[in-house]
Amino acid sequence: MIGFKILAFALIAIGAYIVYGANFLVKKFELGKKTDVKEAEEFTQEALESYRHTKTVVNVKMIGFFVLLAGVILLFYICR
Repeated sequence: MIGFKILAFALIAIGAYIVYGANFLVKKFELGKKTDVKEAEEFTQEALESYRHTKTVVNVKMIGFFVLLAGVILLFYICR
Protein backbone atom coordinates (compact mmCIF):
# COMPACT_ATOMS: atom_id res chain seq x y z
CA MET A 1 0.00 0.00 0.00
CA ILE A 2 2.85 2.37 0.75
CA GLY A 3 4.28 1.67 -2.70
CA PHE A 4 1.04 2.85 -4.29
CA LYS A 5 1.15 6.06 -2.24
CA ILE A 6 4.69 6.71 -3.40
CA LEU A 7 3.61 6.01 -6.99
CA ALA A 8 0.62 8.36 -6.63
CA PHE A 9 2.74 11.21 -5.29
CA ALA A 10 5.36 10.58 -7.99
CA LEU A 11 2.68 10.79 -10.69
CA ILE A 12 1.33 13.99 -9.15
CA ALA A 13 4.81 15.53 -9.00
CA ILE A 14 5.69 14.49 -12.57
CA GLY A 15 2.36 15.76 -13.88
CA ALA A 16 2.76 19.08 -12.08
CA TYR A 17 6.28 19.46 -13.47
CA ILE A 18 5.02 18.80 -17.00
CA VAL A 19 2.16 21.30 -16.63
CA TYR A 20 4.24 24.08 -15.12
CA GLY A 21 7.27 23.43 -17.30
CA ALA A 22 5.41 22.99 -20.59
CA ASN A 23 6.77 26.19 -22.12
CA PHE A 24 10.34 25.24 -21.18
CA LEU A 25 9.92 21.68 -22.50
CA VAL A 26 8.51 22.88 -25.82
CA LYS A 27 11.39 25.33 -26.29
CA LYS A 28 14.10 22.88 -25.20
CA PHE A 29 13.01 19.98 -27.40
CA GLU A 30 11.73 22.21 -30.24
CA LEU A 31 8.39 20.43 -30.26
CA GLY A 32 6.66 23.33 -32.00
CA LYS A 33 8.45 22.58 -35.25
CA LYS A 34 6.95 19.08 -35.32
CA THR A 35 3.36 20.24 -34.92
CA ASP A 36 1.10 20.00 -37.97
CA VAL A 37 -1.17 22.92 -38.76
CA LYS A 38 -4.05 22.38 -41.19
CA GLU A 39 -4.62 26.11 -41.73
CA ALA A 40 -0.96 26.92 -42.44
CA GLU A 41 -1.61 28.95 -45.59
CA GLU A 42 -3.90 31.35 -43.70
CA PHE A 43 -1.12 32.58 -41.38
CA THR A 44 1.91 34.74 -41.88
CA GLN A 45 5.22 33.10 -40.98
CA GLU A 46 5.46 34.84 -37.60
CA ALA A 47 1.84 34.10 -36.71
CA LEU A 48 2.28 30.48 -37.78
CA GLU A 49 5.27 30.00 -35.45
CA SER A 50 3.34 31.58 -32.59
CA TYR A 51 0.31 29.39 -33.31
CA ARG A 52 2.43 26.22 -33.46
CA HIS A 53 4.14 27.10 -30.18
CA THR A 54 0.85 27.83 -28.42
CA LYS A 55 -0.80 24.68 -29.78
CA THR A 56 2.14 22.54 -28.69
CA VAL A 57 2.24 24.08 -25.20
CA VAL A 58 -1.47 23.35 -24.75
CA ASN A 59 -1.01 19.74 -25.88
CA VAL A 60 1.92 19.22 -23.49
CA LYS A 61 -0.08 20.77 -20.63
CA MET A 62 -2.97 18.38 -21.36
CA ILE A 63 -0.62 15.39 -21.19
CA GLY A 64 0.76 16.66 -17.88
CA PHE A 65 -2.76 17.15 -16.56
CA PHE A 66 -3.70 13.57 -17.41
CA VAL A 67 -0.58 12.25 -15.65
CA LEU A 68 -1.41 14.39 -12.60
CA LEU A 69 -5.03 13.24 -12.72
CA ALA A 70 -3.94 9.60 -12.72
CA GLY A 71 -1.94 10.23 -9.55
CA VAL A 72 -4.84 12.03 -7.85
CA ILE A 73 -7.29 9.25 -8.72
CA LEU A 74 -4.84 6.63 -7.44
CA LEU A 75 -4.39 8.61 -4.22
CA PHE A 76 -8.15 8.93 -3.73
CA TYR A 77 -8.57 5.20 -4.31
CA ILE A 78 -5.86 4.33 -1.78
CA CYS A 79 -7.08 6.74 0.92
CA ARG A 80 -10.78 5.92 0.80
